[in-house]
Amino acid sequence: VRGTILVPGSKSIAQRALILATRDGGTVSNVPPGQDLDRLCEGLRALGFRVDERPGERTVAGNFSASDAEIDMGDNGTGARCILALAALRDAATVVDGSPSLRRRPIGPLCEALRELGAEVDGDSFPVTVHGPIRGKAVRIETDLSSQFATALILLVDRVKGLRVSVVGKRSFSYVTLTAWVGRNFEA
Repeated sequence: VRGTILVPGSKSIAQRALILATRDGGTVSNVPPGQDLDRLCEGLRALGFRVDERPGERTVAGNFSASDAEIDMGDNGTGARCILALAALRDAATVVDGSPSLRRRPIGPLCEALRELGAEVDGDSFPVTVHGPIRGKAVRIETDLSSQFATALILLVDRVKGLRVSVVGKRSFSYVTLTAWVGRNFEA
């Protein structure tokens, strides 16, 4: 018996690939349906990118806008943290917020790291306002509360000259490894 099976797409991989696609544009295939990915695409649009959608596929093009933005990430914790870090590349204010559930999730360590990198950050819980741009330097991020803080920063390493991220802790370290894998394998 011979055949081909399309493995359902991974939300975790798709979110990371979509953030990476903002570097130079690109198409992410095998994107599963879901509200978290819809919210991430809306967040990218709010930051100025064009996101074209076809079934199972998202194409990202364009660049950051100079306009302030307000982004509602709903319950999407990974997306909210990644969008917050991505927004720190802009010379404009961005408010990132979400559902009551998201507002209870930790974000403080990422906010502190963004401050260390030169961003103005108002708040240590959602809603958070960030105004960049950040500068490259070494930053240490702990994963005790969430590996998503490290993920958000690692996805920026190729965009911020001199940015080096030291990850401390073992909680959900497999997601940090996944982020590195997507970064090495994403092709625009």
